[in-house]
Amino acid sequence: PFSREKIPAGGRYQLAAWYFPAATARAPGAVLLHGWGQSAESLFPLVMPLHQAGLATLLVDARNHGNSDAADRPSLRQFAEDMTFALDWLAERPEVDSERLFALGHSIGGAAALLAASVDPRVAGIISISSFAHSVTHLRRTLGGWHIPYWPLGWALIRYKQARQGFSFDSVAPVNTVRDTAVPVLLVHARDDVVVPVSDAQAIYRQRRDDRVRLLLLPEGGHYPLRAFRRDSSALTGFVDTCLHRS
Repeated sequence: PFSREKIPAGGRYQLAAWYFPAATARAPGAVLLHGWGQSAESLFPLVMPLHQAGLATLLVDARNHGNSDAADRPSLRQFAEDMTFALDWLAERPEVDSERLFALGHSIGGAAALLAASVDPRVAGIISISSFAHSVTHLRRTLGGWHIPYWPLGWALIRYKQARQGFSFDSVAPVNTVRDTAVPVLLVHARDDVVVPVSDAQAIYRQRRDDRVRLLLLPEGGHYPLRAFRRDSSALTGFVDTCLHRS
């Protein structure tokens, strides 16, 4: 069974979500957040393995995506705020154990999971899939693909975006936020990802705080390797089980 939900987001907005309750009471839960230009439905391949692992699962449309409300200035920080709003909603469910939550995200959603959940005491584990290492690096790579020089156009664009959004990209970069996390982290990346190269995952991993951060490299799957977990979810469910036995 599942339900369609509306989650309050800061009093002004609502987030659309799919909720799949667990089969048992006081079960752990997970919030899943998609990538840029995607929606909650893109994460459906992960519902079954997480449900089989005993988790109540909440798939959320970020603001400006899917069926959620539109908002000004979409950004990584806004994605992270939406992750927190979703964790708040899930933690209030009486059938969910509010001290055993997981934050899972894909692409910018993976970066948001690291930002939002690294200092959230309710979170038992973080799963970041196909995340970029730093917004500036990713933007420079994108501009290069369009044959647009970084200087002066790219440099000016980055300065403008940081001023408009009101925060430094360094403060939200996964290569930096991964050092703040005090819970286990699973970084997942496909070796053939051409949108965000595997070197980004390796860069995040090099900055890990300790060995609670793991790196799972998949041989293929591109930027959207989620279907691999339909064939073999043992790495995903094994990570979840390890986190639950630590907490």
